Amino acid sequence: VDHESFYFRLMYLRAVRALDYASTLPIWDGKRIMTMGGSQGGAQSIAVAAIDKRVGAVHAWVPAVTDLAGHLQKHRGGWPSYDKQMKKKDNLEAEMAVLPYYDGAVMIQHTDAKLWIESGLIDKVCAPECVIAAFNVAVSKDKKLYTFPYRPHGDSKIDKRLRGDWKDAIDTPRMKEVYEWLR
Repeated sequence: VDHESFYFRLMYLRAVRALDYASTLPIWDGKRIMTMGGSQGGAQSIAVAAIDKRVGAVHAWVPAVTDLAGHLQKHRGGWPSYDKQMKKKDNLEAEMAVLPYYDGAVMIQHTDAKLWIESGLIDKVCAPECVIAAFNVAVSKDKKLYTFPYRPHGDSKIDKRLRGDWKDAIDTPRMKEVYEWLR
């Protein structure tokens, strides 16, 4: 692994180029830009906000690529689980020199955008301890963390009653805030 060939480098740069294009469209009001996405899209949302100061808000649910070196603190590292890959390799030092540049828990410290972050507490893909670690170091003065106790990585396996309770109590009011910010 090296900085120039790291997979997420080009992904994040392409996302910034997409933002460049979107900001030329006549529909843009010239002021508000929000990035949003889940899992890997959540990682991109955080990264683009860190790279580009035009982003004023981020809505990321179960964001991946957060706290990649979590295993050094004796907990799971964020997806894509470099801790498992590193144990098999001899180049841990080189990899650890590259990973912080792409880690959402590092990048989130470089944006003051409004943040809405969601974590599923039984998510085995994007570990809640990694998402919450990223949230805890965010410098934004306007940030909210939503934890959903019964949410795995995808919400299709969630009990419909629990999903309904979450939607009524948390999701609907949060989405109202998100849409109000966009108005």
